[in-house]
Amino acid sequence: MQSCKANCGGAAKLSRDDAKKIADVLCAQVKEYNDFNLTMPARLTEIREALTRELRLLAEVTRSF
Repeated sequence: MQSCKANCGGAAKLSRDDAKKIADVLCAQVKEYNDFNLTMPARLTEIREALTRELRLLAEVTRSF
């Protein structure tokens, strides 16, 4: 990976406040990503259970024909 000096012709100057803001945004994005991944299996389980119930009801209804 090239340094900033090679990419932009000079050393990057970032204030502590700017660095903190960037870190806060990145940490929030990671937290949001992790929260999404933790809740997705629960959502999939709910959907699978609902589909199973619907298929069982459909099977009961179609048996009478």
